[in-house]
Amino acid sequence: MLMKDTLSQRCLYQKNFKIEVFETADGAIKNDYKEKVKFKKITLIEEMDKELFNNKIGGSPNWVADDETPGSCDKTEPMIFLMQLLEDFNFEKLPDAPSQIKLSLTKKQEPSNNDYYELFLGNNIYFFGTASVDSPLVSILTQV
Repeated sequence: MLMKDTLSQRCLYQKNFKIEVFETADGAIKNDYKEKVKFKKITLIEEMDKELFNNKIGGSPNWVADDETPGSCDKTEPMIFLMQLLEDFNFEKLPDAPSQIKLSLTKKQEPSNNDYYELFLGNNIYFFGTASVDSPLVSILTQV
């Protein structure tokens, strides 16, 4: 199980987000949370072509730019490729959910007119992790 501050201490280059890994039994249901995203089942299909350029789990990353595979997150254990989500992966939002805020070079915050939320505003997302069961770490990279 990853303690809440472990990833931010070990992966200092990840300043805008972090992954918290915890045992399911340690989680708690929030009854006062108002859902914003419409349920979407993700179906996994086994594919023999491990180099397929698509959303995928396992195999090898298909980089949009240069290979940015992290060597390690804590300088001791190597990182392995977990999964990738290609650009424009989105989640349909419920009708009464607030709009996603668009990034702007002028720092002016404007709501999006889209009826969905984008992860990292549409960038390609790559997940890496350690094989350690005792102290798992997860690292995320994005590429435009």
